Amino acid sequence: TAYEIYQCDWSSDVCSSDLVEEVTNVYTKENFPTLNRAKRKHHEHERISKISVDAKSIKLADIAHNVQGLVSHNPDFAKVFLSEKVMILPHLKDGNSTLYKKATRVVADEVAELNKRRNR
Repeated sequence: TAYEIYQCDWSSDVCSSDLVEEVTNVYTKENFPTLNRAKRKHHEHERISKISVDAKSIKLADIAHNVQGLVSHNPDFAKVFLSEKVMILPHLKDGNSTLYKKATRVVADEVAELNKRRNR
């Protein structure tokens, strides 16, 4: 779980409504129906580059948790989702370094698995 990855080194306001707002996607299909997925993700990545370190750390834990095993469960969606995660990781570099390494490794492992399946 995310908790096992990152054992409570959060600041005291980890449960603040501001933090919840920071980690919630803003550029959704519902909020921006005229933008395609790629454009929404681009805007979301720009927004995420400006969120707090704690919020970036939560995003990293979320990525590590959600990506692990994705290729074996949903290879078609994994193509799109993994490319989005590869693009967002540079915006999260100043989050927790342990989580950044974990998320980067999990994404790289899943990309490798996806490429291995393509070459079969």
